[in-house]
Amino acid sequence: IAGAGAGLELRLQLVLRDPSLPVTEDDVEASKAVALAAAKAAKTKKVMTLTHFGGPGAEDEEAPASSSTLQNLLGMRETAAFVQNGLGFVLDAIESYKNLLNWTHPKKTAMVYAVAIAIWLAFVILPGRIIILTIGLFEFLKKFIFGVMPPPDPNVKNGFILDNLVASIPNDEDLRVAYTNEANALQAAKLSVQ
Repeated sequence: IAGAGAGLELRLQLVLRDPSLPVTEDDVEASKAVALAAAKAAKTKKVMTLTHFGGPGAEDEEAPASSSTLQNLLGMRETAAFVQNGLGFVLDAIESYKNLLNWTHPKKTAMVYAVAIAIWLAFVILPGRIIILTIGLFEFLKKFIFGVMPPPDPNVKNGFILDNLVASIPNDEDLRVAYTNEANALQAAKLSVQ
C-alpha cells in the first residue's frame, strides 16, 4: 500500500505431537513445567489494561511513536495471555455452577434445590407485594434488629453470598485430576477382564 508506512506480516504454525503416540515422561514433565510457570507468572503479574500502546488507559501514557516491533509482539502476547486467563476463569466458574446443580456435591446441591423450592413455595403462597414489603422492611430495619454492626474488616472479602459456595465446587478439570487414579484402575480392571 502506497504511503502506509512499514508493516510486518507474521505467520505462525502450531505443530502438535501425534495423538496416536503414547505420552512420554518428557511430555508430562514439560507439561508440568509449563503449568507451574504459567501459574507463577499469573500470581506475580499485575493487572494489565487491554489498550493499545499510547491509547487512553495504557500503562505508559507517552509511549514513543517509534516503539519497536518486539515491544508490540510482547504486548500482544501479554494481552493474549490476559484474555486467555480471563476466559479460563469464566469457564471454570460456569463449570462450577453446572456441577453445583448436577449433584457433584450432593449436600450442597440438595441445599440449593431446597432453597429454590422454599422460594417457589413462598411466591406461590404469599402475594408478591407482601414479599417485596418484607424484603424492603428488612433492608431498612436490619440495623435495629441486629444492633450496631462492627466496621468491616478490610482483610475479609465481602462478596456475593454464592462466591464461597461456588468456589468449593470443583470444575470438570478438578474432577478429572482427582479421579485419575480411580479411572486408571477401572480401565486396567476392564482390560484384565477382556
